[in-house]
Amino acid sequence: MSAAKKLPAGEDWQGLPGDDGEARPIPSLSLVVGRALGTVVVTVDGPLNLSSCQRLESLLIDLIDGQGNLAVAVDLVRASIEPEALLVFLDAAQRANLHRTRFILKGLPLTSHEALLSRGLSEAVEVTHSHVVP
Repeated sequence: MSAAKKLPAGEDWQGLPGDDGEARPIPSLSLVVGRALGTVVVTVDGPLNLSSCQRLESLLIDLIDGQGNLAVAVDLVRASIEPEALLVFLDAAQRANLHRTRFILKGLPLTSHEALLSRGLSEAVEVTHSHVVP
């Protein structure tokens, strides 16, 4: 098993080496940050899994802890979410709660929403729209 390679910010990761040494493509995760009516909105497009969620986690830490924004929303309508990636939202919700930041998830699949609520985060996370995963 090869060691993980940390890349400088802004550099694309082209793939992981397979058993044959050839790089396998990784679907890219796009994060776009904007502002709307006093809320910082992070739009996620692509697969959100254990390896790709590190970029989102770093961004949310900066927006909540570093910049001290009063409201941070994550738009997940165009994302596909693996269950292990929910840890990023658990951590962000706890950080937001400590800083009295409003933390909003838009387009969170119903199963993911239920998993967050089962962890007692119903007051720390505001879900504005859920959809059922087929």
